[in-house]
Amino acid sequence: MSSVIKADEPGHEAIRPFEIPEGPPVALRPVSSAEPAAGFIPTLLLTETQDRVQDLESWITARRAEVEAQARERAARIEREAFEQGFQQGERAGLEQGKKKLEPVLRNFMGLVQELSRLREELITGAEEDLLDLALAIAAKVIVSEVTQHPEVLREIMRAAVRQAVDRGSLKIKVHPSDLAFAQECRPDLMGVMEGIRTVTFEPDESLLRGGCVVETKFGEVDARIESQLREIRRGLRGE
Repeated sequence: MSSVIKADEPGHEAIRPFEIPEGPPVALRPVSSAEPAAGFIPTLLLTETQDRVQDLESWITARRAEVEAQARERAARIEREAFEQGFQQGERAGLEQGKKKLEPVLRNFMGLVQELSRLREELITGAEEDLLDLALAIAAKVIVSEVTQHPEVLREIMRAAVRQAVDRGSLKIKVHPSDLAFAQECRPDLMGVMEGIRTVTFEPDESLLRGGCVVETKFGEVDARIESQLREIRRGLRGE
């Protein structure tokens, strides 16, 4: 899902988006340092978002069927009325005259059907975009709520991000200010994630959502923001 973008300056690594580990959903529960659960929050995020998107897709499918059924019903009614009108006129003034009377009615009918089809597609397309945005916004709130109640999630996100860092000599980890104290408590655990880590420092960043982080090194950074994961999921759902 994620891609690595080359840096403009030689010898420097660009921002490396955090990759969501694959695997079955993991039930939310406290995690000890002796029992790692990499991919904890991304799995929760994927499960929550996919469930909501599936619900929305079901609604859209039902709505599409409803619109199509209404269009078919209206088309059949107009066709019957037009035929009856033409037949009655044909009886009075001859079949040929009835057909001529019927032609403009049928043209209007076809134009109406085309307009209904166009409006239907616009409605469905617009609804899909709006509902997808709504589902992802709800998912973000759920994640922040879960992180607030279970700060262990942040530790697992930081551990997974540190593993993806190319340079592990000196690491600076940015977190939301409300997560700073807990993140600092995790320093000993993070120091032991991989060999070669000499220092780990932390910096508060109000632009981050709770539960996410950015790991900076001298060669680049690993983006493990929650909002970045939402953007990646959105692209995947839209097939981009």
